[in-house]
Amino acid sequence: MKNGKSKHILVYGIGNISDRHRKNLKKILPNSVIIAVSSSGRNPKKKPENCDKFFQQCPFDQLPNFDLAIIASPATFHLEHARIFISAGIPTFIEKPLSASSEDALELLHLQKTFKTPVFVDYCLRYHEVIVKLKNIVESGLLGKIFNIEINVGQYLPSWRENKNFNDSVSVSSFLGGGVLLELSHELDYCNWIFGETTLIHSSIRNLNELGIEVEEVADLFFINKKNQLISIHMDFLQKKPTRFCNLITEKGNLYCDIIGKKIELHNENSIEILYSNSSYDTNDMYISILKDFIESSESRNETLPTVIESLKVVELIEKIKHKNG
Repeated sequence: MKNGKSKHILVYGIGNISDRHRKNLKKILPNSVIIAVSSSGRNPKKKPENCDKFFQQCPFDQLPNFDLAIIASPATFHLEHARIFISAGIPTFIEKPLSASSEDALELLHLQKTFKTPVFVDYCLRYHEVIVKLKNIVESGLLGKIFNIEINVGQYLPSWRENKNFNDSVSVSSFLGGGVLLELSHELDYCNWIFGETTLIHSSIRNLNELGIEVEEVADLFFINKKNQLISIHMDFLQKKPTRFCNLITEKGNLYCDIIGKKIELHNENSIEILYSNSSYDTNDMYISILKDFIESSESRNETLPTVIESLKVVELIEKIKHKNG
């Protein structure tokens, strides 16, 4: 991180992910001025932590003073909130997904191109040590031919966020951009990032009425990529034990990447080779790393940073899946 004058950073939204971003910003830039803005206009009982100023509404009169903006509001409001800063030429970091609709996502892309403003999306799983190592292994050719790719992510929604009733979360609201496809779209992003663009073969999205919510609880997706590799992705809000892994059937053996367990193993007929293991890895480091790259993006962009175009493709894919299952 290069030294320089303190930065004025606005964080739009005061939910869980906004809390994390503000805390991390204070670690990265301890002399920065952090402004938190409620995305709903509500006034909390106490001022959010790790911010120097709090506003119920966006302080439009102070826009020229901001160096960076982070949009951490519900996905359906990303266009409305990000437009202000992109149009003013203020580098903008948008929480995933880019938006809840391809129409809004296309408008965000148009704004970025029109005003030539740096805009990136928080698909921070690209910065997780296991995912980085997986990408390096795949690109190295170590595995020989890759035949099948299985991606699985799931967690019991009522246990997901501490100190918050899941019925009050964005995850359960179709209006705010909830459901497994948008909420767990990290898997769609890193799949494209590592294995290349895919063609959808089949999909099944279901609400099993286990949680009493209005959005999909389970999604099973099947793709083929340009290398003729079959990819299956499972997402759900129902697994009691949190699960996040990627399993590859390859010429050299089965590669098992346990993202939560922070290890990668190559399984052969009679042996298991540990290719990566770091139980002490702090997953918050991926949030810090992507923020650091975003802060420096006006000088030199790290190729890992998820772009608006890449994130638009994820939104378009989700819409295609929903349309097929509608």
